[in-house]
Amino acid sequence: MIIGIGGGDQRKGETKAIDTFALESTGKMAPRVLFLPTGTRDSPEYAASAEAVFREMGVASFRSLLLTRNPSPQVVDEVLGDADLVYLGGGGAPLIAKHGARYNLGERLVRALDRGAVLAGISGGAIALFQGGVGAYNGYQDLPGWGLAPGFVLPHFHPGEESVFGERWFSAHPQDTLFGIEDGAALVWDRGHLRVVRSRSGAEVWQVGLRGGTPWAMAVSGGG
Repeated sequence: MIIGIGGGDQRKGETKAIDTFALESTGKMAPRVLFLPTGTRDSPEYAASAEAVFREMGVASFRSLLLTRNPSPQVVDEVLGDADLVYLGGGGAPLIAKHGARYNLGERLVRALDRGAVLAGISGGAIALFQGGVGAYNGYQDLPGWGLAPGFVLPHFHPGEESVFGERWFSAHPQDTLFGIEDGAALVWDRGHLRVVRSRSGAEVWQVGLRGGTPWAMAVSGGG
C-alpha cells in the first residue's frame, strides 16, 4: 500500500486520521515506523517532531533514516527491512530524489512493499512515491518521482488552481494522469485500487485533466 498525503501540519494533528490509517494498515499490533526527513535536509527538529507525534500515537519503535548523513548501504537495508511503515516527510522532492538515488531507494522501497510494508509520503514525499509531480513553489515544473504508484501528484492543491498550469502541463503530458491532493487528504494506492482518506472534513483528492483546451478537476470518489 502507498499513501500520498497532500499536506498538513502533523504537529497540530492535521494528518492524524491519515497517520492512524497508515499505522493500522500495517496489520501489526506494534508497528515499527521508519521516518525519512530527507526533503528538509534531515532537519533534526523535523525528525524530533515526527517522533513526538508518533510516540503520542502509541508507537514504541520509531527510527529516522538520515540519508544526507551518508549511512552505509548495510544500515539502509537494515532499517528498511525492519520497518512496517516507511514514512517520507515533506520538503523538496528534488532533494529526496537526489539523495534517494545514491542508495537506489526506489528499488529498496519496492522490496519493502513486496514484503508487506506500508509506504507513506507527505507533500514532497508523496511526489517521490508516485511517478512525479508538480509544485506551485517551482512554477508548476515537473518534479521527480520513483513511480511506485501510478500518476503524478500536486500536493497542497486548491480547486481552481488547475486553470493556472493545466493547459501547459498537459501539453507536455497528454497521456498522463494528474491528481491534486488537498491538505488533510490522502490518495491511497492499494493492489490496483485507488481510495481517498481524509483527516479534515471536506478535504478532497481531485483528478485534473484537459478537455477541449480547458482544464478541469473532478473529485476522486471512494474512501472516507
